[in-house]
Amino acid sequence: MPIAIVGMSCRLPGDVSTPGEFYRMLCRKRSGWSEIPPDRFNARAYHHPNPDKKGCFNSEGGYFIKGDISMFDAAFFDITKKEAESMGK
Repeated sequence: MPIAIVGMSCRLPGDVSTPGEFYRMLCRKRSGWSEIPPDRFNARAYHHPNPDKKGCFNSEGGYFIKGDISMFDAAFFDITKKEAESMGK
């Protein structure tokens, strides 16, 4: 049965908020990786280069979405409120 895509949206790491921006990011071989945003948590307080040190991590960054993460529609993705709250921390 034929289908039609009548609308599309996205919000991705790398400051991507439209399918066109996502396509341009891929064409330019850009990455969505960034340092840990300071408004998420104090990453420097927990960072240590030794991955075996307890209570620390050695990651320098990751893939973070800019903007208000509380706007995430957890119910649409069948994610419980408790799971969504723990993801935002």
